[in-house]
Amino acid sequence: MFLLEQNEKNHDTAEKKYNIDYENYPLRIIILGPQGSGKGTQAELIKEHYTLLHIDMGSELRKIENQNNELAKKIKEIIDKGDLVPDEITLKIFEKKLQELKSSEKKYKGFISDGFPRNEKQLNLLNKTLGDIFNIALYIKISDEEAIKRISKRRICYCNDKEIILSIDDVEKIKDCEKNNCKIIHREDDKEEAIKHRLELYHKETELLLRDFYDKNILIEINGEQPIEKVFEEIREKIKEKLEAKRNE
Repeated sequence: MFLLEQNEKNHDTAEKKYNIDYENYPLRIIILGPQGSGKGTQAELIKEHYTLLHIDMGSELRKIENQNNELAKKIKEIIDKGDLVPDEITLKIFEKKLQELKSSEKKYKGFISDGFPRNEKQLNLLNKTLGDIFNIALYIKISDEEAIKRISKRRICYCNDKEIILSIDDVEKIKDCEKNNCKIIHREDDKEEAIKHRLELYHKETELLLRDFYDKNILIEINGEQPIEKVFEEIREKIKEKLEAKRNE
């Protein structure tokens, strides 16, 4: 009973501080999965399908990383090693991005968070600051072998201030980037040693969140080792089932 009262108190505090009534947003999703699971791609599809605010922590950090200041330099060093950015930084970025729910002219039905929180400490910090805000946790499951195979092929094309994720197998798309004089890079954190380190961190820290979300009955497990369309189809079906089950509780 105390835990329930404490969560409600945290939620009330968060709503007063940020003036966000979460009950107006029926989909408040966190998407989880190892590097290379395709969660970024699925988050984009989910965002468009359900009209959600997409909070992509990796993308937000890379925007800062490309700036010319000490914070950018620090973040770049951390990311290149495959380590996690300090919790206080990521929480502030998350809070600021979340404000777009009410500040944007777009009528969002909720949000999807990719890349935050990544561990129990971040989740506890988030719950303390904003309340227990997620009502669906999507877990895109793939093996480490599949993750390494996918990520090691990944390349980033920077073109007209946009970041386009490619595979070395996307020959025509790479040719288009080169033809437009765009910059194609193989990020340091996408090289094999950094990938293995990131996967170790994932298993050590991020997977612990799954237990928490399972206990709250919001966890949905998805087979990530199938075509993109099939993954998205499974996600839609299971979200529908989860929402219907909650309505019938």
